[in-house]
Amino acid sequence: YVVAANAADRLSARTVLMTIAAMNALILLAPPLLSTDVFSYQFYGRMAELYGANPYLAGPHALALDPLYPFIGSKWISTPTVYGPLFTALSYVLAPLSIARSVLAYKAIAAFSSLALVALVWHSARRRGLNQVKAVALVGLNPLIVIYGVGGGHNDLLMMVILMAGVYLMLAQRERSGAAMMVAASAIKLTAGVLLAFAVASGGGRRARDHRRDVIIGAAAAGLLFFGLAFLWFGSGPLHLFATVQKVQ
Repeated sequence: YVVAANAADRLSARTVLMTIAAMNALILLAPPLLSTDVFSYQFYGRMAELYGANPYLAGPHALALDPLYPFIGSKWISTPTVYGPLFTALSYVLAPLSIARSVLAYKAIAAFSSLALVALVWHSARRRGLNQVKAVALVGLNPLIVIYGVGGGHNDLLMMVILMAGVYLMLAQRERSGAAMMVAASAIKLTAGVLLAFAVASGGGRRARDHRRDVIIGAAAAGLLFFGLAFLWFGSGPLHLFATVQKVQ
């Protein structure tokens, strides 16, 4: 990875992009790698869809007779979901799938997100006048993204592609839409919200005040929307999310 990233400015775009695509395809077809988190994603969806339990209020141990239970990592068996309402809603949709098909579905989402992330990095680098091939090599060939992210079917990549869409919109001076996308990424995983502080502070020059105002408006509107949807989908359950995250982290 280090050699390829350093040599990327001497490689063709076709070579780098085809290598990225091939790596993602190879890891997609492999079994889950380095993590059991993908089974936790499945279980939280099954809790609600099959048993009517709220995954924000109870951990997998409440349904220990489910056939998926033996696959859950020991650290998480008594932990309610630590993920945002948008991702939890997605896990409900995938809950009826078999264990094997569900693993493949989550890995496919991760692989698609990885490739979409590369596309957004390419266009963002072009907008900023940077070397596009080197930029996508740094991201798309990164083993943390491909082997750990796609290999484990991690939802971090779904969060990252939405977050990067927000970054791209910010670069295009569409601050309200960019901030809304960053909030949407936070509805996948809370850590995405950290970038909002940088988005607010990033405006400079004569239009700095307008920039900050638009970021705040976009973030507030999206925040109200997702808060309303979270309450509609899960009742008061997501209010326990912050206490759960504080406990496990």
